[in-house]
Parts: sequence; C-alpha cells; structure tokens
Amino acid sequence: MPERYDHTLKEIIAELIQAYRWKGKLDVVRLENSWDKIVGKVIAGHTLKLSVKDRVLYIRVDSSVIRNELMMAKSTLIRNINEEMGGDVIGDIVLR
Repeated sequence: MPERYDHTLKEIIAELIQAYRWKGKLDVVRLENSWDKIVGKVIAGHTLKLSVKDRVLYIRVDSSVIRNELMMAKSTLIRNINEEMGGDVIGDIVLR
C-alpha cells in the first residue's frame, strides 16, 4: 500500500524552489513576462536586457532618452514592479 504524504503540491514546489535557489531566476522570468504591462510597449521595445541580483534590477536599453525617462521615474517604477510581482522583490534599479 502506498504511503500518504501530508504535503500539498504547492508546498513541495516551494521547497524545491528554495532548495535549488530558483527564486531569483523565477522572479526574472516573471518580470520579463510582465515588463510590457509595467512600462508599456514603447519602453519595452527599447529594453535589451533585464537581470536581477541582490534585489537590484539591471536594465539595458538602446536609447539615452528612454534611459533618462526611466531614471526620472525610478521610484515609481520600483513601486510598480513590486506591486506587479506581489512582494518586495526590487529595492533599486541600475540603468545601462
């Protein structure tokens, strides 16, 4: 007779994410998938790369005008990202 386990699939997945340290990578994928919604299609179209390390979002864009616009809206952008991600995921942004 098979053993019964008292863990839900959600709990097991959460344990795997923690054990294999996938949270940061999953956050980046979720952020990339939501980027159009967060910043709009124009800015997303000029975004070359997003990466996250130690709660810092690194954004590479192909336009100095877009870079300056994002710099001026940095605190709003951080707030919007964290709202979309459902937690305090990003604490700072570096634009390149």
